[in-house]
Amino acid sequence: MSPLPSACIFSLNGAWLTGGGADYSVAGSTLTLATPAEGGDRISGVAIAPFTVANAMLPAANLADLANVAVARANLGITPATMAAWAGGAKGHIFGLTMSYVGAATFAVAAGEAASEGGTRAAIVLPTAMNKGLGAWSTGPGGGSLDVGAIAANTWYHVHLISSADGNTVDVLLSLSASAPSMPAGYTARRRIGSVRTNGSSQITPFAQLGDDFFWDAPVGDVAINPIPTTATLYTLSVPSGVRVAANVTAQQIATTTNFVGALLSSPDTADAAPGAANNPPTGPFNVGTNLNISGSMVSLRLRTDTSGRIRIRANSANSNPLYVYTYGWTDDRGRLQ
Repeated sequence: MSPLPSACIFSLNGAWLTGGGADYSVAGSTLTLATPAEGGDRISGVAIAPFTVANAMLPAANLADLANVAVARANLGITPATMAAWAGGAKGHIFGLTMSYVGAATFAVAAGEAASEGGTRAAIVLPTAMNKGLGAWSTGPGGGSLDVGAIAANTWYHVHLISSADGNTVDVLLSLSASAPSMPAGYTARRRIGSVRTNGSSQITPFAQLGDDFFWDAPVGDVAINPIPTTATLYTLSVPSGVRVAANVTAQQIATTTNFVGALLSSPDTADAAPGAANNPPTGPFNVGTNLNISGSMVSLRLRTDTSGRIRIRANSANSNPLYVYTYGWTDDRGRLQ
């Protein structure tokens, strides 16, 4: 038995026809061509079996509809575990999210993305720049950012990018903690993206950022000592605490004696070493040394700090030389390499 026309698709002289009235229409068992056939024309039909596509293009399965990110991900079979395999969820990934000083009580975070820290990695995407204040956290641009308490003077705070569990809501949070901020209800993913410091009036100290490098608007004189100690002594710089960073400084020693004085500025993460006792040739490490024949010396250094923002200073011998250290900024990988 031949199939009914409604169960066929047709060709005319080898060319497929378009149904629905364009080239032909079907009513019951009757096939009507839009253009009458002529002598010698050949009409062929190919029978097809009826079938259905489950949930075909229903709203809940429409992958072209991006109104609900969580539904789209679920429809594509994308789970937090699979997201960790693509670039946005790769461990340590961060792009954009440049911080900037807006005013005494406002900072901004540029658009960008980062992989979350801790637990199952997820991509956190901030689609547009966001300004935040220093008040208690509230959602969205222009809202407060502090997780708990009130803003304090002369204090370091860490800036975190945070996301809701479904990834639909992304915001910015300020916290004393670099690794365990108090998260707002409904937010489960986070990434530390930088740090800010308040001044004596509990206002943001002006700064700038380029990539992993942060710069003070005005260099800070952090160390002014005389004499330089001959035993290893730790000094705090104007760089974030709670994390290790690379401080960018200049150090200057002024000579007051004909004896050579070698001062070694180093990271507390490295073993303490005795500074050199001469400079020609050097008898040991030093990075700023002088005597009256040299008058004074200055050097730019990049030194890794401990989590209290400190470096170590030590001279090779007793002296009455002053030493000054100015901090210009710091380099913070923001979790990319750790």
